[in-house]
Amino acid sequence: MPNQKAEENSDSSERNAYLASLNRYTLLVIDDMGIERESQYTIETIYTVIDERYKSGKPFIITTNILLDTFKKPQDLEHARIYDRIMERCMPIFFGGKNYRSELGQGNRHMAKKILTGAMD
Repeated sequence: MPNQKAEENSDSSERNAYLASLNRYTLLVIDDMGIERESQYTIETIYTVIDERYKSGKPFIITTNILLDTFKKPQDLEHARIYDRIMERCMPIFFGGKNYRSELGQGNRHMAKKILTGAMD
């Protein structure tokens, strides 16, 4: 039976190497931050990526549906550490408007209903 501790150290080393490699890019884009399943591991990983980018001074762009008020008043210290670094390095820009997915979904449901009821032309 393989040594579990050695495997965990290897996995941790690979993870750290991968996260460190993200700093080789001139610009890092993190899309849809906040949709991931929240766990201690996820929070630590996000913190590591943001903090390394923050310390490197390299630019990053983050898209998210997290409200600006949440960034300003985080729920706990762990999120505050992440959000503070983001707010210091990023300029928030709000993009609002129609939810096109909702409209497309309505059209898809209408088409499915026609198919299922045999009402197709």
